[in-house]
Amino acid sequence: KACNNSVLGGFSDWRLPTLDELYLIYQNQDYIGGISRDHYWSSIKEERYSNSYYFTNMEDGFSNYSGDKYSKYVRAVRTIKE
Repeated sequence: KACNNSVLGGFSDWRLPTLDELYLIYQNQDYIGGISRDHYWSSIKEERYSNSYYFTNMEDGFSNYSGDKYSKYVRAVRTIKE
């Protein structure tokens, strides 16, 4: 909800990143800046368990899943249309 309801830089099409996008953020976090060395939610749901989503640890790039009742960071992204 935090990403989907955001209006930043005049844009309102923000969303949670996929796992692949989160890994790219992990690989480039020093260049991007403003990334905490903690867990970030992805938009990818873990299908075997209700209310579970994948996340990536920005300390080591490891991904896993967790119930959505647990607190994690979010990083809004948007698709740039060419």
